[in-house]
Amino acid sequence: MPVTLEHFFANANAVSDTARVFLQNGGEAVGNATSLHGIHKLSSSAKAAENRATVTAFMNALEASPQFRNINQDMRNMLDERLAGGKPLTAGDVRLVRDSVLLDQAMTLGRNFAADGTIPAGHGTSFAQFAVVRNMDLNTPQGIGQAVHAYLAEKVIPQNLGELTTLTEFGNRSETMSNVLRKLSEPLAGADGFFARALRADIEQNGPTGAFERLQRSFLQGNAGNAALLSGMNDELFRQVPRLSNNKDIMATLREALPSVGEGKVNGLAMSLIMSEAPLTTPTQRREAIVAFQMRESVKGGTLHTAMTDAGLPGNFDAALGNHPEVVRAAKALLAAEQGVRNITGGYGQCGNLVQDIAAIRTLEELTEEYLHKYGYEGVTVTTVLHQWMGGFPADEAKAFGVIATGSLIAALSKATKVIVKSPHEAVGIPTMEANAQGLRCTKQVVNMMADQTFQNSHLDEEMEIIRQETRCIVDKCFELGKGDIALGVCRGVVAGVLDVPFAPCRFNAGLMLPCRDNEGAVRILNMGNLPFTKDLKDFHASRIAERGRYEKRDPGFQMVIDDVYAIGKGRLVGRPRG
Repeated sequence: MPVTLEHFFANANAVSDTARVFLQNGGEAVGNATSLHGIHKLSSSAKAAENRATVTAFMNALEASPQFRNINQDMRNMLDERLAGGKPLTAGDVRLVRDSVLLDQAMTLGRNFAADGTIPAGHGTSFAQFAVVRNMDLNTPQGIGQAVHAYLAEKVIPQNLGELTTLTEFGNRSETMSNVLRKLSEPLAGADGFFARALRADIEQNGPTGAFERLQRSFLQGNAGNAALLSGMNDELFRQVPRLSNNKDIMATLREALPSVGEGKVNGLAMSLIMSEAPLTTPTQRREAIVAFQMRESVKGGTLHTAMTDAGLPGNFDAALGNHPEVVRAAKALLAAEQGVRNITGGYGQCGNLVQDIAAIRTLEELTEEYLHKYGYEGVTVTTVLHQWMGGFPADEAKAFGVIATGSLIAALSKATKVIVKSPHEAVGIPTMEANAQGLRCTKQVVNMMADQTFQNSHLDEEMEIIRQETRCIVDKCFELGKGDIALGVCRGVVAGVLDVPFAPCRFNAGLMLPCRDNEGAVRILNMGNLPFTKDLKDFHASRIAERGRYEKRDPGFQMVIDDVYAIGKGRLVGRPRG
């Protein structure tokens, strides 16, 4: 089987430009090692014949390819010269021929794009070079769309923001209109900017042809609602709104209010929002501001009954409390799942034992999803966050970085979604900006180094199972105490000591349970208090603590707890007795 063009390209990509290319295996493969051996290596004619055979095979492979058979004359002359002189074909020659064909094809495509408005006029050559250098696919509709998007997003948009945001159709207000809309749409440039997002959606819907011309209209189209509101404002408001720090919130409130308030009262509502200085960051805050304005406007010309009706409320307060959906939603806010929470983050504070900490993060996500599913809360996104060491830190910064790096390792190996970072100044006071940045850089370094690594062993599996059993004991007991109502069960669980926290400042907390570390530094329960654990779980904790006691030749007790509290600050995880 004759050697293919793909063989030549693959070999050329694997070596330097100066590396020579030779036929191998009877002409069925190529490589950078000659097939001549012994005395033939000293033969100029043998070398020339080998070189000519390689060049001929390359030219035949080019001719067999519909995409690469029409190489330009410069490339053909170069290959003819190699053939006539018996000169070797190099990897650089192969890549040069390939790139010249790809560049010619890209140049043709770029000129067509510049002519039909896909990219700006005069950008055909620049687009071709951009696509070839990045080895972009220009042979499929999907690849072409991706190439156009990348070129416009990276090369065109950042350099043409002024042109893309100029709104001449608004007459003498055009410059002010452009400026305020820019503020409302920031960030405009960048991979996640307004224009990149608009461009991506446009190409997916309409294809790449004419993409740049459509992009020039996307700024106004994306801000059509804001533009309409700004156009209807009187001159005083039009000048004032862009200067306000909360202009985005004001515009969002006006957009939400327009269907119920009407265009004729937009100016009045805008002035009311500016004068009141009320927060408008949440949907509830914005609705309250709109309702308050409607009621004031209604009261001016009628009764309280009219005002309530216009605001969408029943005519008396009893009915409002009983029937208005906003009141019902407020009541349901007592339970997060019932108010429609769809993103829940479970947090865990690093305890120090590598296996136990990794097990805790992994089971945290697993058990949260288990209980959500069990009680009918579907479609909830569960994430996890690892809080780096929350206890005493060493004062020495180098030692503090060791603690930070350990927490970063746990976050990476447990695959926590987020990590809360500490600084090397934790032991001495409020950290400086520089210290916070150092903590972040340390964490990022460790997380990046460990990103592709996994951690799994039998000890981890055992620890995860222990955590599962403990969690189910407590959570199921709370459901039992609340007779199916978890909110009531949690309250009763705290009072009963079923939910207990050591050293908690809350006066309602039982404070009966007491932890300490086992011989490997994992946190175990010294005093169970009223925790609803099974006998097997209680025996497990007791045996692990007893093992440490035997190692340290002392009876487990409160002194062990005290020693563990101060251990990290002294450079150890387990608080061993002195000496």
